[in-house]
Amino acid sequence: MKNIICWILIVCSGTYMLQAQTTKEDSVMHVELYKAYTNLRKMNSSELQKEGFQTYLNYASDGYPEAMDQVAYCYWNGIGTMTDKEKSILWYSKKELRTLNNESCTHL
Repeated sequence: MKNIICWILIVCSGTYMLQAQTTKEDSVMHVELYKAYTNLRKMNSSELQKEGFQTYLNYASDGYPEAMDQVAYCYWNGIGTMTDKEKSILWYSKKELRTLNNESCTHL
């Protein structure tokens, strides 16, 4: 019985540590994305816009739908990058596919 209780405590503490680590990583991600968002909105600084676009592109490449949406918007409007309607449509499509896949998984 003691072995089972010890095993449960080890598993539960490991799960807690994993959740704490994920929460910290999520916090960093949100701060970086907020900074990128504010940089994109600074119309008088093309360098900050490029930096913001690059941050969003990195997160979009990792599969974050919100970042995919911003990358598509930037490509469409030429913010932080050259205007490219085809890449914009591609990123909007990737975002929609990702969203649909996430929604279909929650209904299983």
